[in-house]
Amino acid sequence: AETFGRVIIEAMASGVAVVASSGGGVASIVEHQIDGLLVKPLDADEMANAVRWYYDYPEKRKRIAQTAILVANNQYHHEKVDQKLYGVLGLN
Repeated sequence: AETFGRVIIEAMASGVAVVASSGGGVASIVEHQIDGLLVKPLDADEMANAVRWYYDYPEKRKRIAQTAILVANNQYHHEKVDQKLYGVLGLN
């Protein structure tokens, strides 16, 4: 299992409305009903309900996907991450 959630960030940056497990590092990436949906780990029914919610509320799905693009690009774009890392390492 991926503990950080790189796949989630890539999906968000691509404009995909994500459903993610609330366990591990992913919960620090996705804000529920803002830039994705979070479900309990290993809860297939909750996962199915989240996917159904996107189907039932297409306008909310679009808003979440648009917000996710902004979050992914503003917080997790490789240049931003590089800058933070260089700062921590004292390389700027």
